[in-house]
Amino acid sequence: MEVIVIMKVLFIHIGDMHVTETTRYSYEKIKGLAQSLNEFAGDVQDVIIVCTGDIAHSSKKEEYQSAKRIFSKLVSEVGKVTNCYVKVYFVPGNHDIDIKNENYDLDNIDNVTLLQQADNMKNYFDFTKEWYKGRNFPFNKFYDIQHYNNKLNNSNEYIGINMVNTAPFSLKSHFDKEMHYVCPQSLNVFSNEGILSITMMHHNYEWFHESVKENLTNYIFTNSDILFEGHTHESKIDTVKNNDYNNLLISNCSAFDVDNY
Repeated sequence: MEVIVIMKVLFIHIGDMHVTETTRYSYEKIKGLAQSLNEFAGDVQDVIIVCTGDIAHSSKKEEYQSAKRIFSKLVSEVGKVTNCYVKVYFVPGNHDIDIKNENYDLDNIDNVTLLQQADNMKNYFDFTKEWYKGRNFPFNKFYDIQHYNNKLNNSNEYIGINMVNTAPFSLKSHFDKEMHYVCPQSLNVFSNEGILSITMMHHNYEWFHESVKENLTNYIFTNSDILFEGHTHESKIDTVKNNDYNNLLISNCSAFDVDNY
């Protein structure tokens, strides 16, 4: 878990939970996580949980039912400690897609095959649709990129959130570097408006197909103050400096094992 406080906004970055249908969350762990935020109580106006994918272990409906109970408890406990309305945003990882075919033709990865991949993510989309519906968030079924403006509590300001779906074209073996893909036209969805702009994705931009990697990287750097990512199970925060862009803060979270204190 990584915790970042900027402009009175508390970001809690978790991911790579790999929840199964038999996962039983540790109440003590979730309560302990919330209690660790005591120092911020009364000092932040917004709390945002950023979940960067691999919510489920094998994209089964029952796994997302378990995940919903875990996130509900997490939101409740964090809300009690911070005295804030807690918001959660999700992007999928390679374990959130039902991998049916691993014989991808890398020379023919395009928008059509991308849409076919989205059909293998029904349980993930059903989970996020149900979650947002009960919490007054708009839900857009997206197959690669979507943008949402998170309005801050008691303020006219907002944080821009760019959400990238990196799950398509995943392999069970995880030897899928440079195979992931986004629709080039959808890159225009990226925005850097608001007092802060964040991008969240499971795989790093280096994992993308050569046909889109350079443009995707450019859009991320020019439209993000913070990049949240997962997949590597490595917990670290880096600042990437590039003469062509603004400095980019990158937060990478380790695996969040919910049933182990």
